[in-house]
Amino acid sequence: MESKRRANRAVAALTEATGEYAFLSHSPLIHSAARNAPMKGITRYASVDKLNEAYTKPYPFLKELEMIESLQVVPPPRDEAALLGEEAWECVIQYLDHQSLAQLSGCCRRLRTLVLKNEVLDSVHLVPYFVAHNTINDEAVMQSFTEYFDTYSRGQRVKHIACVNSTYDATLPPVASPPSGNLNWLLQMSGKCPLLSTLDVRGVRWGPSLLLKYFLSDLHLVAPKLQALKIGPEIYDHWVDGWWSRQDDLQLFVLSSRRLQPASSGSEEETVPSATVLREDFFTMLGAPDRNWCVKVWCPLDESSLKRLLTPTAPWAELVELTVNVEGHVDLFCGQPDPLAPEDAKKGAKVGKKAGGENGDSSAAFPALKSFTVANLDSRPAAVADWWRKLSLQAPNMAHFNVCNTPKTPVGTKGKSKSKKA
Repeated sequence: MESKRRANRAVAALTEATGEYAFLSHSPLIHSAARNAPMKGITRYASVDKLNEAYTKPYPFLKELEMIESLQVVPPPRDEAALLGEEAWECVIQYLDHQSLAQLSGCCRRLRTLVLKNEVLDSVHLVPYFVAHNTINDEAVMQSFTEYFDTYSRGQRVKHIACVNSTYDATLPPVASPPSGNLNWLLQMSGKCPLLSTLDVRGVRWGPSLLLKYFLSDLHLVAPKLQALKIGPEIYDHWVDGWWSRQDDLQLFVLSSRRLQPASSGSEEETVPSATVLREDFFTMLGAPDRNWCVKVWCPLDESSLKRLLTPTAPWAELVELTVNVEGHVDLFCGQPDPLAPEDAKKGAKVGKKAGGENGDSSAAFPALKSFTVANLDSRPAAVADWWRKLSLQAPNMAHFNVCNTPKTPVGTKGKSKSKKA
């Protein structure tokens, strides 16, 4: 206790001797000029915002910043979006177009996930919208695309799959060879789409041969609700009898395409495509009841198959639309005697249509045919009249008669006429 009293007396004596600046010293933290500085008044602020406003300098580029924010395409995050539940957003996403969905997905991560989850992919074209033309055979690329269908159950809503888009395919040069593809991932991708109704596998060279052999027979396992099938010649070569009977909803069958036909180069050594022979089961398919068949055969046919298709012994009662390639057989209906005279052909067609009614004439070869397309009549333009006269009598309900060509002309070149030799 005595020591504390001595210390207190020492402090009091020092203070009395040095005055009010006894606590100051020559510390480097306190400048000596601060001892003589006048005391400033104390300012009280109503809030912290007022304090920040007094000491904050105005931003010199405020107008430019507001102008840039007004030009932003992606809207900033909104608090109102977080208040809506997932069920409400699923209903909203169904009525938005692709541009609105892109803006909505850029709002925040939660909305982007909802857009990807509920994105409607009714129709899918692999090339060129999802993968490049030369990467369709890449195993890693196609495996990731198959997983894309599986994520968020996107494949549950896909109804149409085309390997190559027809519009993009028309822009390719005629000499461009189709890319190679593996049927294994195609079957895996189709198996993730239970509502698949249209499958177009043209424009790709498929392999291996073992899967080609069982593709048509196993197609009903991965696409039981298929309504339209479009294949190329390499798959048709592995035709399996009765495969179409397992596809109860199948109505459209397309063999080959106009793109696969070789272009006319104008040279004498021009490659002639080999004629396709239609299988016996193909004609059995056309005679199946309750189908309303739409058949398009773009590849050249041999003469026996073409005659059996156009002049059948029994009428094709379920054939509604037909497309055939008559390359090399333009004169099939030319020079043949017609049942009616040329001047009475139009009158006979009207009589047959009136007698047949909506169900067609039972004696006609195509009683239910409404549309007929004949390809490659360019070598004999005058033969169009003979084909029209013949078909108008055999198809009393025909409403459309179309003529087209399959060879594709190279872009930027004009067709050259062949030189005549003496």
